[in-house]
Amino acid sequence: MKALANKRNVKILISGLAIIVLTNVVALVGVAYNRSGEPDAVVELTERELGLPYNYGFEKENTGLGLRINCRVEDLTNDYLYNTYNCFGQPAWLNKEKLLELGFDLNDHSDHNPARWAYNKILPRQVFIVLEYNGTAHQRAVSNKQQTLAEEQTLLTNNPDNQEFEKRVKDATDKLHAEQDYNSRLFVIDAGLNKATLRSKYAEPGRYILMQALIRSTWTTIDKQNKWTGHITDLLIDNINIPLQHRDVFRPVENNAPYRSQNQRQPRYKVRVAFGKRAEPWVIGVEEM
Repeated sequence: MKALANKRNVKILISGLAIIVLTNVVALVGVAYNRSGEPDAVVELTERELGLPYNYGFEKENTGLGLRINCRVEDLTNDYLYNTYNCFGQPAWLNKEKLLELGFDLNDHSDHNPARWAYNKILPRQVFIVLEYNGTAHQRAVSNKQQTLAEEQTLLTNNPDNQEFEKRVKDATDKLHAEQDYNSRLFVIDAGLNKATLRSKYAEPGRYILMQALIRSTWTTIDKQNKWTGHITDLLIDNINIPLQHRDVFRPVENNAPYRSQNQRQPRYKVRVAFGKRAEPWVIGVEEM
């Protein structure tokens, strides 16, 4: 019986090792395919778009380093543009028509409980998204902050020595500097099911990046109207691994990373990133700034 049990354990061990080997082979084949031929896009991003992990500099034994992809949406439910690490948000262009285009099966609903919670039964869909780098979406963000600052300065001019308006001018000034100097310039501006179709529409590979993400439909109320909208919930790849040969560039920032005061938040490195056939990124160069 003992010998039989040992043989069974050996078989289980061999099966487990075989699964691990097969999984690694499949992964390596996928990486090789993604990087074969000419890259779909090559973009030089900075710390503004590729942030250090929140625990970087605190885990000294960890030799791996993955940079967070900081991307943004122009959100439908808020009057500001907010910055998240994985593009999460509810962009204005992700409306019912776009959801139908992306293959969601949506029905018209009246305002009753089963309808309001119907979206919970609809699974998210994997799609390609378009990330615009340092383009018109970021220009709008800067313009919005400039307009807000001008409005606050006018209020202060009309109400001199008012501490509340002085504080509002300072806050608006700080937000404008953040937008100009260190907020991410990557914005999600479109989505589709076919990568080639999107690349044809957004043909500048230095400005437009194609990646894969999950989108969920949402039945929600906006301006007292019930409607279908969409949420970007996750990037399929939300960080980019830094190869060991490029790690020395990041050594000088370990002692004060990732937390820095506003006057210390200028980007400290730039990363040249390629995107391949499967819309997956890899690093081809890193430099200090």
